[in-house]
Amino acid sequence: MTNEQVIEAVNRLTETYNALRDTFNTDFTEVKRQAAILQPLYKNGQIIWDGREDFQMTDEPLTNLIGVGTGTVAKYGKWYAQYMVKFTGHTVISNCETQTPVNYIVIKLKLPENKDGTFFIKRSNDDNWSHGIITAWMCNSDKSIKTLLGSQVADKHADYGKSVVFNPKNQDAWDSRYYQWTAFNYNKEDIIKNDEGYSYIALSSSVATWYIGGWAVAERNTDFMWTPTRIFDLDSYNPTNKSTYDSLSGGLTKSYFAANKKHTNVRIPYSKTGNLIIGVLCWADHYTPSPIFTGFKTNVEFDFDKIVCGNFAKIKQNLPNYQWGFIHVPENEVIQNTVEINGLKLLQFNIDVPENERAFHFAGMFTETEV
Repeated sequence: MTNEQVIEAVNRLTETYNALRDTFNTDFTEVKRQAAILQPLYKNGQIIWDGREDFQMTDEPLTNLIGVGTGTVAKYGKWYAQYMVKFTGHTVISNCETQTPVNYIVIKLKLPENKDGTFFIKRSNDDNWSHGIITAWMCNSDKSIKTLLGSQVADKHADYGKSVVFNPKNQDAWDSRYYQWTAFNYNKEDIIKNDEGYSYIALSSSVATWYIGGWAVAERNTDFMWTPTRIFDLDSYNPTNKSTYDSLSGGLTKSYFAANKKHTNVRIPYSKTGNLIIGVLCWADHYTPSPIFTGFKTNVEFDFDKIVCGNFAKIKQNLPNYQWGFIHVPENEVIQNTVEINGLKLLQFNIDVPENERAFHFAGMFTETEV
């Protein structure tokens, strides 16, 4: 072969190699993306205490429930198929931005080492929210309040139990008619430990007397964070406009944003900054026309579609009477439309429901970083 033929052959091989490499990189990126989407929400879930068996307050781990200030812990007894712990004497919290508790309960526990995680409460759930909205904070090592983890309530307020989300074992969070596991995300940067390696998580409620039937922790595989409908009806995150409770539909609490109005500064928590998905569990009968979603501070319109995306939506898919809608918020819009409450990030956005159309009904929303 002449030198020219050798050079030409080498060039052809180089072009072939580059083409194969590009194809491999594209395919491998897609494989990784799909793998990330299809993984379970949690791993290494540990149910620390479950009130299915009788107990004494002197038993471990019940001794790790500690009152701060006038916060008081006591045994309640059996209520609808399991035992509960009763909490009183705490600061009643209805607005996380304007109120910080002085009296509260802390749970002493060891969190997974250097891992993003989720803390779970198995909350009792009497009809019409009479057991309140639970709010949680990560504490300093001296048990003082540090970082807000959020407010939570069950996905239904009456009748038989039903949940949208999962428990620490990636099973339905609904445990029985009157109990549901509710979740509070924390990032590994939030973890504070004492000299013995224990962390403290503070709890308070929107009512004077409330109860729990268990608690748990798990490592978190995703940034998924669920906010039940009822939270959007309340002042928990100090929004400008709130949704209105409507009814129980398909076993879930359903609320709505009224038509012919621009609802401003609606707030939803998220775990990490990045391109964000807001998954809205929309009531199918009132799904069209689509409302317009915009940034509260920027007024930039966000894309809204029905193409199923996000880890949680692909695992759970639709529930009867509902279908998912997805709002896509670019990272720069997330940054510009974020407010922090004691370390918890909340996206501020507007929901503009068109004139002379149906109200926009929904049964909760989740946030998750878009892959």
